[in-house]
Amino acid sequence: MIGKGPTVREAKRLLKTRRQSAWVEMVQQYGKNFWYQGLLISCDPELVKKLLMEKVHTQKRSRLYTFLGWIPGAKGLIFLEGEQWRQGTQAVMPTFRKTYIDNFPQFIHNTTLAYASRWQDGERLDDLFTSLMELGAAIALHIGCGLQPGDQLTDRLATELMRYKSQTMSPYPRDRLDEFGWDVQTLFRLPWILIDLLKLRWRVHRIYKIIRGMLLEQQSASSGHPNWLRGLQSAGLSQAQIANQINHLYGAFNAIDFSITCAFYELSRHPNWVTILRAEFKEVLGDRPYPTRSDFPLLTHTLNFMQEVFRMYPVTMAVARRTGAEIEVDGEQIPKGTEVMILLYALHHHPDFWENPETFNPQRWATSSSPCIPYAYIPFLDGPRQCIGRHWAELEFVVILHALLRHYELELLNHDARLTTFLIPRFAEALPCIVRKRKTRDSDSETALDVL
Repeated sequence: MIGKGPTVREAKRLLKTRRQSAWVEMVQQYGKNFWYQGLLISCDPELVKKLLMEKVHTQKRSRLYTFLGWIPGAKGLIFLEGEQWRQGTQAVMPTFRKTYIDNFPQFIHNTTLAYASRWQDGERLDDLFTSLMELGAAIALHIGCGLQPGDQLTDRLATELMRYKSQTMSPYPRDRLDEFGWDVQTLFRLPWILIDLLKLRWRVHRIYKIIRGMLLEQQSASSGHPNWLRGLQSAGLSQAQIANQINHLYGAFNAIDFSITCAFYELSRHPNWVTILRAEFKEVLGDRPYPTRSDFPLLTHTLNFMQEVFRMYPVTMAVARRTGAEIEVDGEQIPKGTEVMILLYALHHHPDFWENPETFNPQRWATSSSPCIPYAYIPFLDGPRQCIGRHWAELEFVVILHALLRHYELELLNHDARLTTFLIPRFAEALPCIVRKRKTRDSDSETALDVL
């Protein structure tokens, strides 16, 4: 039978004291499936497989997403279902196909070096994540919308999108709606929550005005490459709906900035992997300036490193699902319409599924690119509602990683940073960083095998 989980007070106390480790400790204490505020909480790979892969459980979106969809500017593809979801996905899908994304490694490489060229040799960046956000916004708006970095309107839109995202990702509990459970204390925060919602509504209005101008410009432009603006407009969405979708899509791709930040955070803690990755890039690419997807089969250490970053730092601690039919869990019949929260962090860190799960070890992927326990590793989910941005995320991760490692030394000054305790994680503090241009690349000549 499925047991009862912690009270909200117990869960919050555990998260406050144990930080991200709390997600694993809860499932170890209460079981891989337990009840919490009317939700079924799970990190059971068998149940996860059913919820992600069986079509009956993918038709209706969770009521949690319906609730979050009321946040101004938030209602995007993740919150839609049925015909609305199909139309929205069809409208933007051309920009997510592998064949389209694979046209952009040179652009990602050049844009990365253009942004990095603003850094002075020896300069101290206040926060590496903030710098990577600026880079990520430029890449997302060009590939997704066909907008040119440096254009005045593009820069205005990027600024507003980043400000919106920064507000929703505040490190302060008073400003967040994605806590793990609500209680009486939440009621005392309602005045601040309402003020924040009004601020978000104002930011969305600014985004809408910029998008409206861009749509008018694109009406008189030639068809060109596929892009979100034109695709969503052709699908019959209003200008306000298009603004929401663009805001949502950018917010989703802000997760790439977080993942790349996590990569450099771990490189600062494991400098031997800087040497390994540089050696492999040099060995595989030679004098070519940037990698492409065709290099991936040979970039084995790089892909192992990327997978370990995705395992250690899932971009969301949990995803929600709603059962579309009765389902048996731990000998108990769970009725149709039950809300289920899948704990990704617990899946990726549970000691029943991983050896030394809290140790950052890319070599764990050397023997197989799949986990020993199926569905214990799902950074992009799986099934009909899996993340459509996987190919984009992987290419951008590898190209930016290569560009910065090849041309710069990034010395992070905080080697013991904490993550926030919300369902959408970010670093709870700034990651100051000293930037130095590399004087020579001759040292990359040793092979990754020699280093290992």
